[in-house]
Amino acid sequence: MKKGGSSRPTHILYKANLSYAMMEQYLEELTKKGLLIVRKQDEVKIISLTDQGYQYIQNYQKVKSFMDTFGLDEE
Repeated sequence: MKKGGSSRPTHILYKANLSYAMMEQYLEELTKKGLLIVRKQDEVKIISLTDQGYQYIQNYQKVKSFMDTFGLDEE
């Protein structure tokens, strides 16, 4: 998801290859941590990244790039 972008739960569900129950669990946790905002628009649930969520993704990508560069495993 891009900064300022939004998505519907079904798009996230298919992209992440999750069950509906697992997706709901993750959305709830990420919303509680301030990384996502879930709102309704015309009776449709819309999910958006917060600024904090966007920063988290940027930092994660930097760490992953560092680990890949030096051949470090994520395990």
